[in-house]
Amino acid sequence: MIFFALRTQYSNPGDELINTALLRELAARTRVIALCVDVPDWYVENVMLGLGRHGANVTLERHSARFYARILARAFGREKIWVYLSCGDTTQTKEHDARDYLKSTILGTLQRFPAVHVGMVGVSTARITSSRAWLLRMAQTRGGAITVRDTASKAVLERHGIDAMLVPDLAFALSFSPKPRQETVVLSFRSHNAISDALLTEGLKRVVPWALALGFKLAVVWQVEHDRAFSEALAKILDLPLIVREAPRINRLAELTAIYDKSGFVLSNRLHVLLLGASRGAIPIALLAREDRKISPLLQDNGLGAIAIRVEDEMAADHVIAALSSAEDVADRLRDTFGRNRWVISEHFTAVHGTAQAG
Repeated sequence: MIFFALRTQYSNPGDELINTALLRELAARTRVIALCVDVPDWYVENVMLGLGRHGANVTLERHSARFYARILARAFGREKIWVYLSCGDTTQTKEHDARDYLKSTILGTLQRFPAVHVGMVGVSTARITSSRAWLLRMAQTRGGAITVRDTASKAVLERHGIDAMLVPDLAFALSFSPKPRQETVVLSFRSHNAISDALLTEGLKRVVPWALALGFKLAVVWQVEHDRAFSEALAKILDLPLIVREAPRINRLAELTAIYDKSGFVLSNRLHVLLLGASRGAIPIALLAREDRKISPLLQDNGLGAIAIRVEDEMAADHVIAALSSAEDVADRLRDTFGRNRWVISEHFTAVHGTAQAG
């Protein structure tokens, strides 16, 4: 049996994507108790929809006390029970150290019971607290499954005495569904600060005329609601059409998938814009500022470093145009990468929790 808390950044469809993927891999193999205290109903509905028939293996628990009582009731048993940590970027900021200490202490205490094990997958991090490091070291000594999604995060954990395995980002568990190549380039960016935003905007001002002259159609879309204002401003500055989202909450991944199905390329500094678009056959091009630290290592680990372009590079615009002109080479690598990574993800969960049920 597996215990997992659904709390995450609800405004970000990327976090919904990978948390649903994690829950689907788990529920395909065993029963899951999902804590959903204070989780919006629409988010729970989206996740359950994404689980398909495996949703029957998930019990939603809306009371924290009952959730932990369920764990304690099985803590002395012979059957292993697992508590999974949230996936995504888990970099710990100093202002949250106290909260992380409390959470790590609770989970560390639970691990002292014979049957309790901790699992972590689909994570990247640039900093962890001493309490989280203590928790993960304890998890490893007790047979927990501690993994990260890129070599840079692995190096961070190694400095704290944690030998994490590498398991690809859970977006790679999506089916790779390439479509006939489209000439539409979708731009989707987050704002960082005045300096990085200016570098990005100036780079795009050089790219857009070239792309239009080559016959591409360009449009701007926001994947995360937080990016909406920046996307609207960017569309106005670049004189490009804005794709207006109609489903900001319910079934939003289906809406985004439909947008990327009609796209030949996605140009972004958000990891799960790039990977969700890539899963639909759109060629991802990452135009990155220094704040986008988690993306380059992951792309490099997967042989896709050539599509990671730095905004401060004087040749950034030329690199983007070159990427638009070499789509087929990247498409072949994407197909192989998704196929390989999907197998690695499945094999990891099978090794820990057994063979998945069909569905």
